[in-house]
Amino acid sequence: MTSGEVLHIVAFIRPFQLAKVTDALRVLPNFPGMSVSDGRGFGSHLAHPPAEGERGEVHPFKEFVRIEIFCRGTDEVAITETILHLSHTGHRGDGKIFVSSVRSARRIRTGDWGDSAVLKQEASGAK
Repeated sequence: MTSGEVLHIVAFIRPFQLAKVTDALRVLPNFPGMSVSDGRGFGSHLAHPPAEGERGEVHPFKEFVRIEIFCRGTDEVAITETILHLSHTGHRGDGKIFVSSVRSARRIRTGDWGDSAVLKQEASGAK
C-alpha cells in the first residue's frame, strides 16, 4: 500500500464546455481518467423560498455535466486549474469545483492501494 494522498474532484460545468475540458485534461501528465454524467439542477440564486411575485416552482432546471475524477494529491492543481480555465465564461451558471480527500482507494483488477490505484498502468501488462 502506498501512502500518497488520493483526492476526489467533482466539477459541475455547462454541457457545451465538456469537449474542450476533456481534450485539455487528457493531455495532462498522469491524468487518471474521469467519469461524466448529465444532470439538472439550480444554484444558490434559486435556493430560497420564493419572494412575492416570483415563481414558486423552479422550472426548467438548468442542465449541467458532472465530472468526477479521483487523482493523486499532487495532480489536484493542474486538474482543477484546467477545468476552471476552460469552463469560465464569467456568467452565472459557470459551475463549481469541489475537492475532497478519499480515505481509501483500491484498484479491483490488481488490488493496488492508495495513489497506486489511480495511477496509469503499463499498457503491456493491462488486459
